[in-house]
Amino acid sequence: MAKLFVKAQSTSSRSEYVFVQDSTSTTGGGKTGITYNAIGFTAYYLRPGGSATAITLATQTVTGAWSSGGWVEVDATNLPGIYRFDIPNAVFATGVDHAVVMLKGASGMAPVSLEYQLVGYDPTLDSGLILAMGPYKVIADGLGADQPLDIMQGVQAPVSVQVVDVNENGIDITGATVQAKAYNSAGTLVGTYTCTPTYAADGRCTFLLTTAVTNVAGVYSITITRAVGGNVVVFGPLKVMVRAN
Repeated sequence: MAKLFVKAQSTSSRSEYVFVQDSTSTTGGGKTGITYNAIGFTAYYLRPGGSATAITLATQTVTGAWSSGGWVEVDATNLPGIYRFDIPNAVFATGVDHAVVMLKGASGMAPVSLEYQLVGYDPTLDSGLILAMGPYKVIADGLGADQPLDIMQGVQAPVSVQVVDVNENGIDITGATVQAKAYNSAGTLVGTYTCTPTYAADGRCTFLLTTAVTNVAGVYSITITRAVGGNVVVFGPLKVMVRAN
């Protein structure tokens, strides 16, 4: 399953529809009949810096209210292999930038993994939102680099960035509203900056990273948002290391 972008927060009440493949099928068919208390069936999640944490699975209904660990088969006839799974809120808590969930162990099921990128914004707020992961071309202090920015604490740092597609071609930002948004390690928005185009046709622009961010040492993530009408593309995140003096 592709990595999903989810806002880091204490209460998500997120339900997923997951496909469980039948491990014996030669055609990729779905596995039906897995109940929450099936023999050997387990669920775990992992966040950076932590250890595998068991998820207590519980009974659920297809249309029931979210309940942590809830599990139910949706429709064995029309949607074989599709299950609803209520992800515990702890998976999406602030403090890290990604998390992984795994389901496995029931007889005849192939393991299922769910990968989440935890971000400081809500990807569902704009119906035109498109998410794109760089890759970034970054120039800082006149030096070309594709590495995370390294900035000393308390310094106002001019940052030049280029937003590019997967083939590293610059994305035209002519006429677009371009913003840089800085998030701390807890996923909290701590700074928003308007980017000034320097070579708009090639996706190049600059912004000033102020002491509102750099006064506190730590690891930050910066996204670059390009908005034209109702179409919003978010590039990043770009890692920034603010080092203590």
